[in-house]
Amino acid sequence: MAERRDGKFIWVTWLPKLMIGEVSCIWSIWFKTRYKYEKIPSDFDEAKWKVTHNRMLHELRSEREQAEEKVFIENQNYFRFEVRPDLVIAGKPDLITVLGDNITIYDCKTGQPKASDQIQMMLYMYCTPLCLAICKDKKPKGILVYDNKNVEIPADTIDVKFINNFDYFIDVLNSNEPPKKVPSVTECQFCDITNADCPERVNADIDHQIEM
Repeated sequence: MAERRDGKFIWVTWLPKLMIGEVSCIWSIWFKTRYKYEKIPSDFDEAKWKVTHNRMLHELRSEREQAEEKVFIENQNYFRFEVRPDLVIAGKPDLITVLGDNITIYDCKTGQPKASDQIQMMLYMYCTPLCLAICKDKKPKGILVYDNKNVEIPADTIDVKFINNFDYFIDVLNSNEPPKKVPSVTECQFCDITNADCPERVNADIDHQIEM
């Protein structure tokens, strides 16, 4: 069963799909914000992903160092931002470079481009100047690095509208009132919360047996 966290915690990768509506069950993110829990085993090939991602990152690092930029990588870029009292959002951009007053945040993606990738980068661009020393009070731009192309996100993308939307969803997750669950085969198949913590979870194999 789940164990209550000492405070409320949001990992930055949880927010993008919620903000763009790829996740309909807000409760699942609300729950993760408050609890440590036993996850459903995934068939994701993590080892293969790590090798591919690490190579992309190594090649990017070499490229930026050859351009005589100061490079900060992964754990050097870890941040914790107390966005509300007792509510922390944390993240770790793949690579940050500094050249004079210019700050660029890079994130390597091994899959196809998605809208949620851009929102994740925008969250990095918004949060790091508020809490990470190398970005303090700067306006970084972002670059998403894919296998066959790069996508640049200008610094001015972080505008009042984006910040208002960010604050809205932070307040939704910060609320003491849990959102309603919206279980379905489509929603639950991508969720790693077990039936022990979410009895309403819909399992595709069980539904298939019922239909038969």
